[in-house]
Amino acid sequence: RRFRETAAGLDAAFLERLAAAGVAEAAEPRVEAWRRARERAANAIGTDPELFPGGSDEALLDLLSFVAAADVDRAVLAPIEREVVAYEEAMGTVVRARRALAEQYLEASDRWVFAAESARPVIEERLDDLEARLGSAGAEIVVLNRAMLAQIVATLGANDGAELAIRYARAAHPDVYDDPGAVGPALARTLARAELAPATRAALTDLAATYRPAYEATCRAMIESEDRVAQGALDPIEHADRMARLRFERDELNARAERRLHAIIDPGVAPPHR
Repeated sequence: RRFRETAAGLDAAFLERLAAAGVAEAAEPRVEAWRRARERAANAIGTDPELFPGGSDEALLDLLSFVAAADVDRAVLAPIEREVVAYEEAMGTVVRARRALAEQYLEASDRWVFAAESARPVIEERLDDLEARLGSAGAEIVVLNRAMLAQIVATLGANDGAELAIRYARAAHPDVYDDPGAVGPALARTLARAELAPATRAALTDLAATYRPAYEATCRAMIESEDRVAQGALDPIEHADRMARLRFERDELNARAERRLHAIIDPGVAPPHR
């Protein structure tokens, strides 16, 4: 907390110097965007979703920082600047509240460790309450991120928007995309080879056009199942069965794509056994 307060003081001093130099007036929107981003970063609770109850990789994502890291220029979002600012302000409020809850949770956890046995039930009730509130804050962040992402995707257009949505899904759900058998990376590397014959490139492009949408659709179904079980709308056992089925279907999809890729690159040669 002390380090965060120090950082906030340094940020405030920097903004005062900008104002004194007349910079803030000329570049106020950019300065304000920087200030809001710094505030969200200062109130982040880390990068480990297991650190606090109710945490998830998606709940720890700061969407605009993610978008900037994906090389999307803020200027491209000018048509929805009002919505972006509203998102930043709403996120700022939620992450501040979540940070306070997280600190209270850590303090209560420490008290529980050193408390007498008779005092622990009261502390456990406090921990249960904080756990529920942290989970609600994380869920609110996910809602804000997804709503803002939908607007950004629509603004970027079909191709760039779809690519950003996929990158977000991979960052938000690394467990779903933890797939050593995925053919996408090998397919992309093969398509990047400059010496490919036109017919070979065309066949690879056709393969990518069918494989990638099918692969992403299966991953989205997994994410939907995770969402439903987290919301209490799906029985955990049914969720486990559904995830097993979807992973099997994805494995089969990967195997078919791998055989097709091998046939395109090395026609007449038997593909390796998976």
